[in-house]
Amino acid sequence: MNNVEVLSLEQAERWDELVYQSEHPDVYWLSGYCALYEANKEGKAQLFVYKDESGFVLYPFLLREVHTLPYLQSSQQDSDPKLYDIITPYGYGGPICSLGEEQDRKALFQAFEDAFQQYCQQYCIISEFVRFSPFLENEKDYSAVEPMFLRNTISIPIDRELDDIMAGFTAHNRNRLRTSFKANLKYRIVDYPNIDTFIAMYHQTMSRKDAQAYYFFPATYFHQMFQTLKDNITILEVYNEEEVVVSTALFVHMGKGVHYHLGASDPAYLHVSPNNAMMYYAAIHFKEKGYSFIHLGGGYAGNDSLYRFKKGFNRDEPCSYYVGMKIRHEDWYKELERRLNLESSGEVGYFPSYRNPELQVSVLKECEMGV
Repeated sequence: MNNVEVLSLEQAERWDELVYQSEHPDVYWLSGYCALYEANKEGKAQLFVYKDESGFVLYPFLLREVHTLPYLQSSQQDSDPKLYDIITPYGYGGPICSLGEEQDRKALFQAFEDAFQQYCQQYCIISEFVRFSPFLENEKDYSAVEPMFLRNTISIPIDRELDDIMAGFTAHNRNRLRTSFKANLKYRIVDYPNIDTFIAMYHQTMSRKDAQAYYFFPATYFHQMFQTLKDNITILEVYNEEEVVVSTALFVHMGKGVHYHLGASDPAYLHVSPNNAMMYYAAIHFKEKGYSFIHLGGGYAGNDSLYRFKKGFNRDEPCSYYVGMKIRHEDWYKELERRLNLESSGEVGYFPSYRNPELQVSVLKECEMGV
């Protein structure tokens, strides 16, 4: 495939040059961002590049080994090839391109999709899971993977006067901000490497919320973020008159966009609305830096309390977050289901089915029982 190039982190400089040349460059496509999840042992970071005379398509993903899954090894046969699947790193992603006009993109994406299918067949990539971008809406371009709506997300437009930004807040949110102002909460930027307060408060918040183990990112994750993303990452702290940090948040940014990535707060000070103050001060700070929007993300599950909190910062229509799932190698996908005795009900369940966490649990139970 002469029009195809697949880059790894060893070609990080070329990888990032291409991202900067795309129509809407964003931090989630940078090699440094994807490197975080390779270091977290979630797969090998790759950038699939399709290029022809009209332009190019970039598609970053994590390439994961399937044949090494412990509950599949007992059914391995000597003649089996090495099997893989791919997934978007935590956050948002999917294919982006260098073209602006919809008709031009359509032809380019069709050629990309044909080339990518050949690539998946050649390297036994049997399934694909895509986390599309709510702010780029790139699910509209990638017709090979049928998008599925997951949840709404919220974005604060900050390319306007402060009064106009505030006018987009709900009345309840503005009341909460008045509480913050009365408490004289202020903010500051945290310089690297002084990020221990953020890390500790973040882990405490995850424990308090009984978050899944995945979200307890180790300290090395945060230190690597500052080393690889450098100018594309900012930590804000909100503190009170006693210099106590009451809220902290990590933002990633590039081009026109800022993204609320991770945050935490001290529950002892929730009565002074520190998280409302955080979003307000973030809007002020990044507006002054020349950014156009802050994407806050959505809730934990649908339009829950977290989503409603974020919705207080923009009363306009929310963004739509889609994911995409595609079986790229039908024969091998079905073969793995057969070996694992998985029943296909025809309903959308865990995808890919052979990675369902319950399979790992069942293997551990069998080992404990001596089966």
